[in-house]
Amino acid sequence: MREVLERIEEARERRDVEGILFVIGIVLVLRGISELFGGSLGELMDCILLAMGIVLAGFGAPAIFYYDRQYRKLLDQLKTATTPPTCPRCGKEVAVSYAFCPFCGAQLKA
Repeated sequence: MREVLERIEEARERRDVEGILFVIGIVLVLRGISELFGGSLGELMDCILLAMGIVLAGFGAPAIFYYDRQYRKLLDQLKTATTPPTCPRCGKEVAVSYAFCPFCGAQLKA
């Protein structure tokens, strides 16, 4: 369980970092476009800003979705791992070690 918690934290942190890189990339793209048409920094610098922004935004966006999906998947695993088993017949919570449901008598283990 501790390993799952560590993986959840790592996925959340990576998602956050990729989100920041994506935002920086968008800012650089917008800055590069405005400078390219405004012409105050020089054409080479404008093109460099624009290229950096496109690269950061281009790599950041898919990574955000990947790590968010991984984060949610790990949260679901944690939820499943911490949910006690239930009887298939009556639906009441039973201990993992029980062979039969103490409430309805249904067989729990095959």
